[in-house]
Amino acid sequence: MLTRIDHVLSDAEVTRIHGAFAAVPAVSGKTTAMGLAAAVKFNEQLPVDHPEVQACARLVLDALKRHSVFHHTAFPRRAFPPLFSRYEVGMSYGEHVDNAILLSPAQMRSD
Repeated sequence: MLTRIDHVLSDAEVTRIHGAFAAVPAVSGKTTAMGLAAAVKFNEQLPVDHPEVQACARLVLDALKRHSVFHHTAFPRRAFPPLFSRYEVGMSYGEHVDNAILLSPAQMRSD
């Protein structure tokens, strides 16, 4: 079942994340793709090791922690930090299957 959760982030939080896209140089999305997904991933994302990107990831995780709908539908024990991706004209992320195990920053199942 999919549940849509609106208004997780405040306007100020969204503005902060947009600012990260303006301030931090993006890298190829292939840096986080494994296996066959790397062959079909043509996008850009913010580097996960950049301090401002890490701060934005914490911002998103904190927003999810305080959102009751998220907790009542997902029952998370832990959550993987989000990746911040963007697509310019002509970019795409083709058909692929997500890996069940994510490796960075800590190994964990993603399903």
